[in-house]
Amino acid sequence: MKRPLGKIGAAFLAFVLATGAATRAQAQTASATSVSFSLSGDWSNTTNPNGPWSYNQGSTPLPLVPDWTAAGSALVGCSQPAWAPSDFSGNFLPALMNANSCSANNFLFGTDPNNGLANVMPGDIVTHTVDGSNGNPASGVANFLFTLPSGDDGQYEISGSVWDASFLFGTGRPQDWVLLVNGVQVASGFLSGIVSRSQAETFDVFADLTAGNTVDLELFEDPSSPFGFFVGANMNITEVTPPPTPTCPLSQGFWKNHGSQWPVTSLTLGGRVYTQSQLLTILQMQPLGDASVILADQLISTKLDIANGSDPAPVSAAVAAGDSELAAVGPLPAGIKTNAATGQAMTATAATLDSYNNDQLTQTCTAFKPSGPASP
Repeated sequence: MKRPLGKIGAAFLAFVLATGAATRAQAQTASATSVSFSLSGDWSNTTNPNGPWSYNQGSTPLPLVPDWTAAGSALVGCSQPAWAPSDFSGNFLPALMNANSCSANNFLFGTDPNNGLANVMPGDIVTHTVDGSNGNPASGVANFLFTLPSGDDGQYEISGSVWDASFLFGTGRPQDWVLLVNGVQVASGFLSGIVSRSQAETFDVFADLTAGNTVDLELFEDPSSPFGFFVGANMNITEVTPPPTPTCPLSQGFWKNHGSQWPVTSLTLGGRVYTQSQLLTILQMQPLGDASVILADQLISTKLDIANGSDPAPVSAAVAAGDSELAAVGPLPAGIKTNAATGQAMTATAATLDSYNNDQLTQTCTAFKPSGPASP
């Protein structure tokens, strides 16, 4: 296997949500009924594969060793179960385990020098990577393979951390890790041998997953290391809910005739506050060549659309321009001729707003369904 590229790369690829990923990551929140999977929380010391999880060397699920001790050289007396080929000398690696309280407090894992706490906590996942002295690297690297079950298709956040579980050999045994989604690398890292739990390398990527799609966290010795060693890891895979689809904009005619459906009872136009009654009066006016009324009609509709949940992005510049133009001419109606320079600017802005209000500038939206009849 090739050495990972860089320390903590999160390479968003075609299937990862690259467009607006950072913004979307901040906007997304887990649904109350979302599906969540946890490498530690779902752990089994009896079954492999365990539901969607498989504790593997290469593509082969490892057998259970009920009391793994690295052939009597580590964690002796802890009754620590591990998924490993055996506990015999020359063939006890890789070993994948959920640290019990005895192992977590073992001198082997020690204390995090940055906070004085244990460097491995009970429930942390610890892996001793494979090497040629006590295992068979030709059989593949240690890995945690997750396969999404049927019926759980969705958008998922894949997050976790990786660190050096033991500092016993300092920088003498560096290790590597790679995160794959559907076999494609999306994050990777290099553990120098002194990366503590509190300073763990982390990954946080978003991907659309369907039944049978896989997430694979692989841990293995760095090419410069003479041996494998202990690596701590945690990983969670949580379905996330994207922001709701914006509501489709509605035209001036709709808002003029559906006062009971208005999401607000006042609006600010050109820095002046107008009540719903005043706004409806403006909408009912005949423009008669008054550019300020032509602009106000569309600006009122646009601001009601935005308050009703429409996406403001396609028209934000036009809204700002409309407010600026109305602020310069006084209260409505201002009697601005359409053939004047000011009037021409107003009608140009109104045309952009009209396109928005007639749903010509939005790409994806949900149709608004009125809850009652038109206003009398």
